[in-house]
Amino acid sequence: MQTCDVAIIGIGIKLPKCNNQEDFWNILINKQNCSVSLSERFKKFDINYMENDNYVASLVEDMEWDNFDSNQFNLDSNIVSFLDPQLKQLLVCASNAINDANLNKEIKGSKTSCYIGSTSNEYQSFLRINKKLNYIVGSSSYSLSNMISYVFDLRGSSITINSACSSSLNCISLGYDSIVNGNSELSICGASNYIFDPEYHKSYIGMGVISKNHESRSYNENAHGFVRGEGTGIVILKKLEHAIRDKNKIYSVIKGANSNSDGALNKAKLVFPSKESQRDNILKALLKSNLSPNQIDYFEANAPGLSFLDHVESEAISMVFDSNNQNNRTSPLLFGTYKPNMGHLEGASGIGGIIKCCLIFKYKCFPPTLTFEGNMNPNIKLFHDESKFKLVTEKTNFNKENVNIVLNNFGATGSNGCVVLSNYN
Repeated sequence: MQTCDVAIIGIGIKLPKCNNQEDFWNILINKQNCSVSLSERFKKFDINYMENDNYVASLVEDMEWDNFDSNQFNLDSNIVSFLDPQLKQLLVCASNAINDANLNKEIKGSKTSCYIGSTSNEYQSFLRINKKLNYIVGSSSYSLSNMISYVFDLRGSSITINSACSSSLNCISLGYDSIVNGNSELSICGASNYIFDPEYHKSYIGMGVISKNHESRSYNENAHGFVRGEGTGIVILKKLEHAIRDKNKIYSVIKGANSNSDGALNKAKLVFPSKESQRDNILKALLKSNLSPNQIDYFEANAPGLSFLDHVESEAISMVFDSNNQNNRTSPLLFGTYKPNMGHLEGASGIGGIIKCCLIFKYKCFPPTLTFEGNMNPNIKLFHDESKFKLVTEKTNFNKENVNIVLNNFGATGSNGCVVLSNYN
């Protein structure tokens, strides 16, 4: 099995109330909840929308894409109104990540791959309803990765991924593999998620996955679903030894990444997760990283705020980190999630987690997980013994030089993603 360390050398980010890394970190550290009413957004994109104050989400301000500068990317201004805001924000974040990595001169024409995750195409519904679907390429998901490759003249693989909520970690896994296998010198990986269509939102409500209390109460006994979230994140990957050689900024090191599918393993329905498959995927990512479960200090969980899903993931975590051969830990495995702050970014949720982990290494501490009124769910094993597992509820500084993190993500129909990250010293 061919492996090597891969560095994250550039970041671009647009999240609710966040224009940069520092904004994101401050929201995490200060335990802020970013959810707001969806009414103004839906009224803007659906003239027939009947106001409903029960609809909330964590939103990026409309001006973030209304002020899109087509000249910056040499795009025809006549097509801008037909471009999906996801695409606009991906271009902006890709540009910011390239600038952050100081790659402006060398990326043009390079063997750089591009993997972008996206689960919905709500803007195209708006264009169709309003009979504005004049430029279908600009609002189609297949354009998300290829427009980035076109604008920045990237010559490696360029693929848009839709594996539901695990989309962006699958992008990271593909980008990691492309670097390890020598198919790419660099890889631009990320995802975007935006909310426009009230009918699409109602379908989530019909599925029973939207929070009834307007909060993503991960691990809480009163968890009734998630708040939807939107935003965009991009990271740039490069082989670690090359990043060191070229004196790049290094946010963190990907030690291993893996993805798998549940198949039909111990699941009665397509949309049910499998704890065994998640366990296997985490173990495979650890195997690639040459790290044992005992060497992991922190686990960034998916934990969307649906009791059943939180429970299944926690079972997988327990199976990996509390097995008979993992009893010699000297400190509990810390864990947390940013879903209560930002809601569930769906296909972009994994890239938000990746950037959070990069900031953990940057600031050398674990931010608190936002908790709400009510007790933690007593059915979740991770709360049964604090000497083994501990939810981070207050800012916790590093107590060692080398820190390892596992990030987990799973999609609604059985696609799982896992990434193992370490700090660079």
